[in-house]
Amino acid sequence: MPEEKYEELIEAFFNNELSKREESLLFSLIGTDESAKKIFKQSAFLKTGINSAVEEFPPELDEKILSSFTTKQKRVRKVFNSNFGNALAYGLAVAAVIVALFFYSLATDYRNELKTVSQTLEYQNTTMQLIMNSLPSVKVTGSLPNEVIINKKL
Repeated sequence: MPEEKYEELIEAFFNNELSKREESLLFSLIGTDESAKKIFKQSAFLKTGINSAVEEFPPELDEKILSSFTTKQKRVRKVFNSNFGNALAYGLAVAAVIVALFFYSLATDYRNELKTVSQTLEYQNTTMQLIMNSLPSVKVTGSLPNEVIINKKL
């Protein structure tokens, strides 16, 4: 019989799901097969360890936990319901709106200045283009006052 089948039977035994016939089959397998015996011992050790680790909590503990939640919730609500907290929140909100309006006005001023500067640059650019196109073309020739002539003598 494969080990998976042993594990299934042993798990069913510890969960009280085996019939009397299956239990007798399981114990006969444990007596004859060494690997089944090893799996049974490990499962029994695990089951006893789990059972010893489980503790019952006293009912007073639940009451203490629930009462501590309600007192904390009341404290949190009390802080937010106080007049000072409301005044502080409103004051901060008004201050934030004022600061936002100030920065918005600065941004609009800079935008207007940028438009003015760009229009001035466009005007200057077109004026320079008109001046450059209206001038006659110039031919530049140069002459040196002390001209040096080099002749080749052979």
